[in-house]
Parts: sequence; C-alpha cells; structure tokens
Amino acid sequence: MNWQVHNVRFYNLEPKMISCLAYCRQNSKLALTRQDASIEIWDLSYAPHLEKTIQGSADGSIEAIAWSRGRLISTGLGGFLVEWDLQMLCPKSTHAITGNAAWCLDVNKSNTQIVIGTEQGYLNLFLINNDSITYDKILDKQEGRILCCKFNSTGEYIVTGSIDVIRIWNVKSGHALHKMMTGRAESNKETIVWCLAITDDFTIISGDSRGRVTFWDGNLGEQVESWESHKADILTMCLCEDQQSFYCAGVDPNISHFMKIKVKKTGSDDVFKWVRSVHRKIHDHDVRALVLCDGKVVSGGVDCYLNISSYPPKVLHKYPPILQKPCVTVGMEKRLLLLRHHTHMVLWKLGVAKQSPSQTTRVMPLETSPQKLLLMYSKGEEHIVCCSISSNGKWLAYSTDTTFRIFKLILNDNDMCSVKRVESYINEFVKATRIVFTKDSSYIIVVTRRMTLEVASLFNEQVSHIQTITLAAVFNDLVHIVNASENYLVLAGLCGSLATYTQSSSDGKFISHRVLPRYHCPVTALEVSPCDYLVAIYSDHKMIEYDLKKKEFTDFSCILSNRHPKDWLNRSTIIDHITFDPLKKEMILLYDDTTICIIDKSKSFKHPVEDEPSKSVKLENGSNKHGDLSPTKPNFKIIKKYKHLVHLGWLAEKELVAVEINPLTFMEQLPPPIYDKKFGCM
Repeated sequence: MNWQVHNVRFYNLEPKMISCLAYCRQNSKLALTRQDASIEIWDLSYAPHLEKTIQGSADGSIEAIAWSRGRLISTGLGGFLVEWDLQMLCPKSTHAITGNAAWCLDVNKSNTQIVIGTEQGYLNLFLINNDSITYDKILDKQEGRILCCKFNSTGEYIVTGSIDVIRIWNVKSGHALHKMMTGRAESNKETIVWCLAITDDFTIISGDSRGRVTFWDGNLGEQVESWESHKADILTMCLCEDQQSFYCAGVDPNISHFMKIKVKKTGSDDVFKWVRSVHRKIHDHDVRALVLCDGKVVSGGVDCYLNISSYPPKVLHKYPPILQKPCVTVGMEKRLLLLRHHTHMVLWKLGVAKQSPSQTTRVMPLETSPQKLLLMYSKGEEHIVCCSISSNGKWLAYSTDTTFRIFKLILNDNDMCSVKRVESYINEFVKATRIVFTKDSSYIIVVTRRMTLEVASLFNEQVSHIQTITLAAVFNDLVHIVNASENYLVLAGLCGSLATYTQSSSDGKFISHRVLPRYHCPVTALEVSPCDYLVAIYSDHKMIEYDLKKKEFTDFSCILSNRHPKDWLNRSTIIDHITFDPLKKEMILLYDDTTICIIDKSKSFKHPVEDEPSKSVKLENGSNKHGDLSPTKPNFKIIKKYKHLVHLGWLAEKELVAVEINPLTFMEQLPPPIYDKKFGCM
C-alpha cells in the first residue's frame, strides 16, 4: 500500500463553550447547548454520537434546558419558554415569561409542570399537556434574580437559589415558606447560589460562589452542615438516581463526589452523614454542566469538549467540538477542498507533491503549495446547516435555516476564483439538511426537513427542478446520510432504515430500487464500492455488506455478522466514513476521530473472535481506552497518528487527503483557567 497522503492541518474551527446538558432516560438522548445558542442532540444508546443540530445565532441565549417525556424545552435571556420540534429542528411553540430574562427552569417528577426563574424575581409555572404547553400562574415576587430552581420529589414545593438566600415555596399557595440565609465569606462580597439538588427526604443541597456545598433540612428550613469543597464557584451539580451520592464542579474544574454513609445507630434510627469521596481532574477550565447517564458522569464547559467518565475503573472518553459531519467536501477533478465553518466556508486548492524516485520517502516536498481560493460568508452570517461542491469544481451550494444558495464557480488558469450566483431560486430546497452532487456533476440532490428528496439538473448554468420524492413512507425520522455513487443513490435515516435508488438515463429521475431491513440503531457511515457493494456500519459497530445488483447480503457480510472482533464492538467512537482502494477492491478503509482502520477482505476470518482476549490501548494520560482494535488481527490494520480526523478521501488512484483539526487550535482560543498553584504542592 503505497499511497500519497495530503495531511491538511489548516482547518481551524472556532470552538463553542458548552453551557447546559440534559439527559432523557426514555430514549437515551443527551441535549447539549453551546455558547452560540445552538442545540446538539446526542444519541448515547451505543457509541455516543452527534445525531442532530439545531442551529444557533450570535445574539441567541439558552440558559437552561430540560426534557419532559421526550419533549425538549429551553429558556434564556430572551424571556421565552421554547419547546423544540426535533423533526423540523426549529421552535415548535414559544411562550412569553413574566420577569424578562430567564436564568433557570425545572420539570417536576410527574412531568406535568414547568417552573422558570427570572431576572426580576418571578417564578413562572406552566402546565405540560399532551400536545401543548400552557401558562398556569406566577408565584409571589421576590427581591433579586432567581438563578436556580428545583421541584421537590412530590412537586408540592419549589426551592430557589438567589443572592445570599435560598427560599422554599409552596406551589399551591404561591407563597414562600422558608427563607434561609447562606452567609458570606467576606462581609462586602455577595454569595451567589448557583445550583441545587433535592433528595426524597427533602434534604436540599446547594453550591455557591464561595465554593461551598451546603446541606439544608427542607422541612425545618435550617442548615445542617457545610463543606468547602472547591476553591471557587460551584456552578453545577447532579444527584445520582439512588440519591446516595452526587457530583459537583464549577470554576474550580475538579469534579467532587459526595456520598451518604451511615455513621452510627441511635436507638432504632440510623444516622447518616454526607462525606466527600474522590474527585476527578478531567477538565482544565470551568465546568458548566453535569448530568448522570447510566452511572457515567457527563460533563462539559469552557473547554468545549463533551466528556464521559466513570470510576471505578477509571475510564474517560472525550468528544471534540466539531461540526456535524460532513463538514469537508472534495472536488476531485480540480483538487478542491471545501471547509465548512459556523457562518462561512473556505475553498482551498490542494498542492501537488514532487515525484520522488525513492519509494521509501515518507515526507514528500511540494511542487505547488495549497492555495486559498475563496472565503464566503452566508447571507446575514447565519449558521450554515450543510454545503457541498461538485466533483468538477464548477458548482457550490449551501443552506441555512432560512436560505438556499447555489453558485457557479469559475477558475481561470492563474487559479483565481470568481463566483456567480445562479438566480433560479427553488423554494423546495429551503431547510435542506443534506446536499450532494452526482459523480458527473450533472445533478444536485437535496434532502429537506419536510422528509422530501429534491432533484435538480445542472445544464447551461441553469438549475431546473425535475423531481420530488416523498421519504415519509420509508423514514420516520431525519435522513442524515446521502451517498451518490456512479450507479446508485443511497439514503440512511436516524430510524435505522436504508433505501437505495437508481437513476433513469432518459430523464434523470430516480427510481426506488430497494429498502433494506430496518435495524434498531442508525447507520453512521456507508459507501458503495466499485463492485456495487453497499457497505454500512451502525452505531453499535455492526458492519454489513449488501450486493445491490443481486439484492442480497454478501458472503462476507454473513461471515462477519458472527465474527466481529470483540474489541471492535466495544469501541467508544463511531465510524465516520468508509472508502475503498480504487486499485484493490478487497480493501476497505474506515476512520473515526483518531483511528484509520483498513480491512482486507481477501484474508480469511478466524473462528469467532469473541473468544479471543481483548487488548486495550493506553491513552496518553495512562488510562486504558477500551474498544480499540488489536493490531494482531490479520484482517484489521490500525493506523493511529491523528487526533481529530474529520475527513479521509481520495483525490486520485494513489492519492488520499486527510483533514485533521489540531487540538492545540482549540486550546489557543480558550480563556485562561483558574490559577492553581502546583509548585511545592503534594
């Protein structure tokens, strides 16, 4: 395997801080909000992966987010309660809030009420109905803003945290029952209560700006005990499901673990005490949000990474702040590379390497350097949902939440690029989720949120709409992968469905070819080989190969169904993309965030490798990362030389392009962390 690889490291993506997290146990979905008010929906059922993105805006704000029976709601400084449509990826309903800007919200245990705390000291109550949310009432106004709020287990009381005070409210009467003063570390410095947790026995746990965790008796309205657990503000905490322990963190990024233990027995009653257990140092910057997912701690904050950790044993998985893929598109014929950013796109022309007489040369000098051809911002600098460039480099298209634009690219002999917008605007393309061009660059294919597939021809600098295909009969959720090979069009949906189409040579319209059996988890990567074999990988790492001509699974797929390497099935990251060696048809290339895996189908598989011992690979921090393939497997060859690999594809028969984001580019854009003296400390 002698391949030339262009290692592209000039994709400098701007990271966005994680501000809120919310986990829904019913569907194993994690909602994550970022600094720009964008919302990411992650599927944690198997290998965690980004499933959907609701685009944000520069002036947007989301300060709190929560789930209610699979429905997602949020609030922010705009002063509205928003329920989100996870199919159309836009607000489903919006409700004004009394008290202007909102800082916090909570849903009661029975999922019937929402409480929202505001800047002016109002508590707003809303009722959750089967298909709507309605305003209920407001409670008595208090002095000062309400920064955190929680229902107790019965839903009869609400606890709020403000500056210097914690209050307990009766939901039915709307009056405050108890007012508990927090005290101050310094007389002239306010204590801000940032977060709360409440147990079933009405023990209130608070975290404040002094770095103290305080326990309160909610029945009596008095303080029980207090711990100085952090050096700075405690911004977030989460209570375990069994209510015997909780985690907290904040500006001091150490994640502290508290446990409830029995210390003695008086008479017939047991006496319990909260004690501080281990702490985890997995962040260097502020931790803004914590949630628990099946015993694992999910955390995020200023460093922009989504971290999932567990102990014991100590296991940590970090997921970088990368845009939902595909964020890189290649125009093979013209050696063009289109990089998508939040609000703009950058078009590059890749360099050409000097041909070396030695076949062992590892780093080849460049005959021509990469050249930046175009920087294009979206209209109104809206967030770009998707974009693509044709293989011949003559067409470029992008979509935002409100606009769709298609351009004709003109490249002269001096590598100067000019752009001409094609005026024929097609309304059917608005709210596109995926854009692809056919291999011959004659057609553009667009998938919309209305569950339609739109096809248009590209002739004589005109965009002519020729077909609309309704996808609702096959897919009951968004189509997130579109692959256009020479002979087939393949669609994959989040519902686990796969559908293939063939294109008519007479009018260019697509005809349904085959719908594969639905699987219980979604496809994360698929590709059609030169032999017209469809290879797909699901989020549980199951791999299939389907013969599109014979309409049946191949022998390789049947053998592999029972012989997936155990380490392969235990991977913590999904496969992002699949490609094939143009010269060796038996070679399959897969990649994820850090690893390239090469599968050689020509080598026989041994007896089911579930019986073979699993080998783990050491991380740089010394911990074991479970789920990496053992390099001793004869069919699987592993290359580990990348940190954040976002694209791997072909430019020519023996020429690959690998686009990588350097983690240091993220770190350089972050604010300085809290000062921590280390010299002379044990």
